[in-house]
Order: sequence, then C-alpha cells, then structure tokens
Amino acid sequence: DGSVAAVIEAAALGQLRTSAMTGLGTRWLAAPEADEMALIGTGAQAITQVAAVNAVRPLRRLRVFSPTPEKRKAFVDNVASRFDFDVVDSPTLEAATRDASIVTLVTRAKDPFLRASMLARGAHLNAVGAILPASAEFDQDVFDRTGMIAVDDVPNARRASRELIERFGSDDAAWGAVKPLGELIARGTGRPSGTDVTIFKSMGM
Repeated sequence: DGSVAAVIEAAALGQLRTSAMTGLGTRWLAAPEADEMALIGTGAQAITQVAAVNAVRPLRRLRVFSPTPEKRKAFVDNVASRFDFDVVDSPTLEAATRDASIVTLVTRAKDPFLRASMLARGAHLNAVGAILPASAEFDQDVFDRTGMIAVDDVPNARRASRELIERFGSDDAAWGAVKPLGELIARGTGRPSGTDVTIFKSMGM
C-alpha cells in the first residue's frame, strides 16, 4: 500500500549481507567440528563476521589480530562483552592463525600477507576484504593446499578478485575449479572428505 516498512542504513545493510554470506560459506565448507576462529582485521565489518561464523559453528575461542594494538584491544573488549566464548588478543598474525580451524580475513590490505604455512591442517579460509583487483589478502601458495574454492559470484570474482585472477588468469577450464556457493548449496555438496584447506572468497554480492 505504499507505507514504509523499514529504513535501513546502507553500511549496516552491507555488514549484514556480507557477514551472512561468510556464515553460509563457513556452514558449507568448514569442518563440522571447527570451533576456533582467527579474525584478521578489526574494522567495521569485523563484529558481524564473528557473529555470522558463531551462528553456524559455535565458537570455543576467537583469536584477533590487527596491526594497531589499541584498536585491537578495543575490539577484543567489545567482542568479549557480547559473546560467551574466549577472546584472545593476538600480538602477531602467526599467533592468531596457529591451529585455528577457521580463519577470516577482513582487511584493507593491498598486498597478500597470509601464507599457506600459517594455516592449520583442515582449516577453512574466509577471504572477505579484498574485493578490488588492486587488493589481495592471501598468497598464491594457499591454493596449493586447497581442495575446494567457492565464491558468491563467479563472474564478479573473474573481474575483481586479484587472488583468483592471478591463479586462473583467462583460462575458462581452470576457472571450473571455482564453484558458486549457491550451486554447492543447491546440490547439497559440502566440504569434501579428507580436504586440507577450503576457501570461501566473498566479493560482497
């Protein structure tokens, strides 16, 4: 009838939809027993990323790293006041990711900083921050350990994900390794048995 049902501020809506996609990616690709998360980045998107993962894989512990100690501590205190799992202020990237079964990257990094050696066996990686061709968060060697790659939108990933573009270039056949998350969900195809690393590359769709 034309009456207003809701007014939603754009940044808040962006937080909700982006983290919801991460939650779905984690639900379908992370190991069922995954309960320890490393969060790299403490910006505006970070708190809802934690909430979304916790909704699908109830967390026992969250380890947080970002390069500014004061901002990192403030974020850790905020999360600890909202959730009942352990929250750890990690002084280094390596300390945060060590043995973590879920790793979420939500940064503004221009160059890759996460190496394959930093990921635990069987880890699931959510790469959320780098959504423009000039940005990247993880090194190419991560792909060498990866058994499944899913994205929210393949055409957009082919245009804008530096990590995936550097790996697969313009080779259509090679891009066949990159699966739309919606297709996996429709088929009921989750994490393959015996897989080491899985990746959900979110492009913000």
